[in-house]
Amino acid sequence: MLAVGRAGAYKVGAMIRPRYSPSGLWRILAAGVLLHFATCRPSLLAQSPPPASASGVAALLQPQGWVEVLPAGGTVWIRAVTNRVLRPGDVLRTSQGSRAIVRLANDSVVRLDEATLLQIRDPRQRDQNPLLHLLKGALYFFHRDQPVRTQFETPLVSGAIRGTEFNLAVADKGRTVLTLLDGEVELRHPQGQLTLATGDQAVVEPGAAPRRSAMLEAANLIQWCLYYPAVLDLAELPLTAGEQQTLHDSLSAYRSGDLPRALEEYPRDRQPASPAEGVYRAALLLSAGQVAQAEQWLASNAAPGNVEARLAELREALRTLIAAVKFQDRGPARPGPHATSLLAGSYYAQSRAHLTEALRLAQAAAAHSPSFGFAWARVADLEFSFGHTKQALAALEKALQLAPRHAQAHVVQGFVLAGQNKTAQALGQFEQALAIDSALANAWLGRGLCRIRQGHVRAGRDDLLVAAALEPNRALPRSYLGKAFQEVNDAARAARELQLAQRLDPQDPTAWLYSALLNQQPINECLQIGLSLTSALEFLHQHGLIHRDIKPSNIIFVSGLPKLADIGLVAAVEEAKSFVGTVGYIPPEGPGTPQADLYSLGKVLYEVCTGLACERCPELPGQLETVPRPNQLRGLLDVVSKACDSDLHQRYPSAQAMHLDLLRLLGEPRV
Repeated sequence: MLAVGRAGAYKVGAMIRPRYSPSGLWRILAAGVLLHFATCRPSLLAQSPPPASASGVAALLQPQGWVEVLPAGGTVWIRAVTNRVLRPGDVLRTSQGSRAIVRLANDSVVRLDEATLLQIRDPRQRDQNPLLHLLKGALYFFHRDQPVRTQFETPLVSGAIRGTEFNLAVADKGRTVLTLLDGEVELRHPQGQLTLATGDQAVVEPGAAPRRSAMLEAANLIQWCLYYPAVLDLAELPLTAGEQQTLHDSLSAYRSGDLPRALEEYPRDRQPASPAEGVYRAALLLSAGQVAQAEQWLASNAAPGNVEARLAELREALRTLIAAVKFQDRGPARPGPHATSLLAGSYYAQSRAHLTEALRLAQAAAAHSPSFGFAWARVADLEFSFGHTKQALAALEKALQLAPRHAQAHVVQGFVLAGQNKTAQALGQFEQALAIDSALANAWLGRGLCRIRQGHVRAGRDDLLVAAALEPNRALPRSYLGKAFQEVNDAARAARELQLAQRLDPQDPTAWLYSALLNQQPINECLQIGLSLTSALEFLHQHGLIHRDIKPSNIIFVSGLPKLADIGLVAAVEEAKSFVGTVGYIPPEGPGTPQADLYSLGKVLYEVCTGLACERCPELPGQLETVPRPNQLRGLLDVVSKACDSDLHQRYPSAQAMHLDLLRLLGEPRV
């Protein structure tokens, strides 16, 4: 299901989703930066070992904000650091505006919300996993290997979950809410027991037995997992001189792009001194997913005169951003004239599947406020989503000059580098993004894909698990996680993950593509892609032009139709003297001819229809006779084999000839 009826652009090698999922948990990015596994397929023999626990039961992957550990038997809290080993009895504490990611010894990922207190205890029995004792706050548990039996306790109830995903929250007086997104659980309480299944929710009040409750919408349930980018332009915020002096460190961090540090540097227990500062405080709270607190400051008292008109526009912009993240319909976008409103309107336009309008508004925001780094980063995101690499790089340069610690800009830079086969440099950008904002799922996703590309499959898959845990209702990380399971021949877990991704966002073609590869049923889709792209090449070649670098990451889908991207590489045949191309897609004689373009396209079609690496072409997939429509698949592989023949003179003489053979296959009976 590659053809998508929605407006927007998709890359075969960088599947772009132009809007949010109905649940609202899709990261609000143009995310045209996601690497296709076909361009980063590793050797499965070069897997990195799982991280050593050093006798611990868990490890703190990366703290965000102020996170502390009280060692077992100790009395002094210690500031937590990345990769700190947690041993039985240790207590982990997150402060206001802070979060943490923990990996248990069984590879489960636990994400802690702000103001959370969690103790990890030894299991009651040797063959069980560590016991999670949640004293207060909230955690999200994510596991994607075989279902595990995880024990937990709160001040009111205990239980054992055999499952892979659940949300556990403890409020005042121990009130406990357990939401089971996948698996089964038996709650134990002195006044009774309760068994839950996937999709159930239970509430335990002080002095009462557990009771079943209706589950809230996922976007509200784990609101603190949502990602809210910065849209507030400080140049438009009328702070007083005194406020600017008091908030100097926080404002400086914000301008540099470092949202976690900006929130951390905001003075503790400070109440905003003015409506303008209240808007800034709301923007910082949104960056940590604290929507309810942010909305309180957005409803604060009005300011006098003309100042209030400006603040009203800024408040409305932040409300528009919230609606975009939650995929709420606010009617046609009518952003105000300032950069903050234009940038928020860009995200809202994307949430409504208006990607072209999203780019226009982002460009307008950058033009209105040329020193607004967040606007330039947004432009880069969207330009790259359309395959405009040159424009994306230009916008990225401005974004990182103005906001050098903007994590998402580093992520986009990383994916651009990865698309240029500069894997080591891309990995450095993802590492830098994670050092700035460890809650950025796209940074984990990018690092995971690069690690897989380098051959470190286990480490890469672990990063994909974290990416999925950070945004549990986002489809794309689950699609890539499913592909990772497919790479190690775990078809059952691959299928399950891809089915979840399809339910989360039926409009995103990534899961449908990988499911087709898993089921070996992509024949018609492949033929349609081949027909569209041979038509495009026929047009180029007839005008004396060649593309020179056809590969999955240079093919985009616009309104459901495949298009060739990265047109900056297109050159006249007589001028194509430089060696341009991507290893694996370059013919033996080198690039720079129409036949070389057809050779590269043949390699792309081979990957899509077989799921095998391009280097294995023309190897036939196993059990060819057992797949649906074997005659069409065999015919398609014949076309691929001819396009990719090592002898130049045996290949198709023109794109038109290849197009005609594909057209004949499309009309064959489905045997």
